[in-house]
Order: sequence, then C-alpha cells, then structure tokens
Amino acid sequence: MAVASKLTTKFSYRQALGYSSAEKPLSENEKAGISLFIVFFLVVVGAWLLDEDYIPFKYTVTEYTKPAMATLGWVQHWSLFSPDVREVNYHSTALIEFADGTSKLYEFPRTNIDAKDYSTHFGGEKKRKLFGDNMPWPGYVQFFPSIARYLARANNDPANPPRMVTVFWHRVDTPPPDPAHWVYQNQMPKHIKQYTNFIYKVDPKDLAADSARNADANAQTTAGKGGN
Repeated sequence: MAVASKLTTKFSYRQALGYSSAEKPLSENEKAGISLFIVFFLVVVGAWLLDEDYIPFKYTVTEYTKPAMATLGWVQHWSLFSPDVREVNYHSTALIEFADGTSKLYEFPRTNIDAKDYSTHFGGEKKRKLFGDNMPWPGYVQFFPSIARYLARANNDPANPPRMVTVFWHRVDTPPPDPAHWVYQNQMPKHIKQYTNFIYKVDPKDLAADSARNADANAQTTAGKGGN
C-alpha cells in the first residue's frame, strides 16, 4: 500500500529528485567504472577520427585501439561530409560469356538522375550504393563470387549455359572545381578507363540448383494444367 501511495502521489520537480527507479544509488566504484568506460570509448573512437594530415602519430595510437573498436562495433567513418571526397566518377559492368562463344554485357544499377518520380530515383540510388559505392573496393572482394553466381544463374540457358563472368570497373577523373569553367552533371566526361575487378569461371554445380528449381516449377505448372 505504501508503494501504491507513492506511485499515485504527485511530486514537485525537486521532490521527484529524491526518488529513483533504481533499487539503490550507484556506489562510488560503480560510478568510477562507468566514467572509465565512457573515457575509454571517447579515446578509442576519438583516436580513429583524428586527421592523419595533422596528427602524424594517429596510426601509432590506433594500432592499439583498433582491435577494441572493431570487436565492440565502434568503427566510425566520415561519410556524408567526408574530408576525402571521391575524385573519380565510375560505374561497374559484368561480361557474361556463354558456351557458344556469345557474350552479354550487364550494367550494374546506377542513380537515375533524370527520374520523374522520387521512388524511382531513390531505388536507383540504393542499388548504386550497394553495387557502385561498395562492391568495387578491396574490403568487399569476398562478395564477388556470390554476385557472379547470381548473374550466371539469372542468365542461365540450359541449351547455352554461361561459362564465365567478368566484373569490370570503369572510371574517369572528376574535373577539378573551376568557377570559370563549371562542368555540369550532364557534361561529365565518359568513364574511359577500365579495370578488371574479378573473373569467375562458372561451375556447372552453380547452375545445377537453378536448373533443378526450373524443372520443379515446370513440373508443377504441367501438373496444374493437367488438373484443370
């Protein structure tokens, strides 16, 4: 009853400061532990965000703090207002080669700047972020085999199966900002430099599961028609 009366009692701000949902106030050791944890977090993250151009010993410090940062998921990166703005324009393509010697060029999604509606523009931007702004870099090479297998299966023809998938990166240096000679988006130079990111030889096993699924789907369709 005493607890219930406290819950229904209205307190002023200063009176409410005397009550807490905690069973007991923190001890001095607990307060010190929390403070040390906060300081540790600020040191680990702050060291990573130092500007190496002005703090030459940054990587000497992060050699010790990076393991903790990576383990605890505290990795930070300047993204939206990055000091290292990209100096190149680029996009990626994939060449799919088939058993009969023919080939097919696939272009990974890019931002549709000229889209008339925001949903189309937004969808293109999210795909560009995944396949354009992430895929080409060294930290994402582990995903190339999965991407190549997906492209092979998506373009599989049992009579003419894909044999090889090659992923290319196309780029060109971004024109420097010059107020006297602005280069607008629709006047940007073509991505004339080409690099090979990944070459994947398609294993027949990669296509076997796809062929089995297609056979099951065809069998179900045939059975459904027969039932009608």
